[in-house]
Amino acid sequence: HDSIRAELIAYHRGISRSSGPGTMYAKQLEQKSVHIDELHRLLNTYKNQVQELHRDITIRRSSAGANKTSALTKNCEELMEAITTATTELKQLQPLLENSWKETLNSVVKQQERYKDRMSVVEKMRNETQYLITLVKQLTPFIHNYKAVSDKLHPKLGTSSSSGPDGQSLDNMNQIIQTIKEIQPDSGQRIAAIE
Repeated sequence: HDSIRAELIAYHRGISRSSGPGTMYAKQLEQKSVHIDELHRLLNTYKNQVQELHRDITIRRSSAGANKTSALTKNCEELMEAITTATTELKQLQPLLENSWKETLNSVVKQQERYKDRMSVVEKMRNETQYLITLVKQLTPFIHNYKAVSDKLHPKLGTSSSSGPDGQSLDNMNQIIQTIKEIQPDSGQRIAAIE
C-alpha cells in the first residue's frame, strides 16, 4: 500500500514521468488482475463447498460437514479481507491510470491532427504539381515553335524575338497565357514570371 501511495505522490511531483509511468502502472494493473483472478477462483471453490454443505443438510440429511463450517467460515473471512485489500489497491491505482490514459489520448489526438495536416499538404502539393504539368504541356509547343521561328529570323545571333512575322508569336503567347489563366485563375504571379 505504501509503495502505491509513494508512487502517487511522485507522479504528481513529476518525478516518475521520466521512467514511463504509463507502462509501469499498466504492469501493476496486470499484476493485480492476476491476483484478483486467483481470488475469484477461491471464491468459486468456497461457493462449491457451501453448496455441498447445503446439500448435506437439505438432501442427504447428514451432519458430516459440521466439522467443516468453522474452517470454511474462516476461509471466507480471509477472502473478504483479501478482496477489500485488492479493492483499496485498485482505487489507489486509479488516478495514476487515469493520468496515463489522458496522456495516451492526448498523444492520439496530436497524431490525428498531424496526419490530417500532412494529408492536406500532400493533397495541395498533388494539385499544384498537376497544375505545373498542365502549364508545361501548354507552354511546350509554343516554346518549340517560337524557338524555330526565332532561329530562322536570327540564325547568326541565336537570340529570340519578342514577336514573329506579323506579330504571330506574340498573339500565340497571349493566347497560351489566357488559356492557362482559364485553367488556373489564380496563376497570375506564375504567368507574370513567364512573361
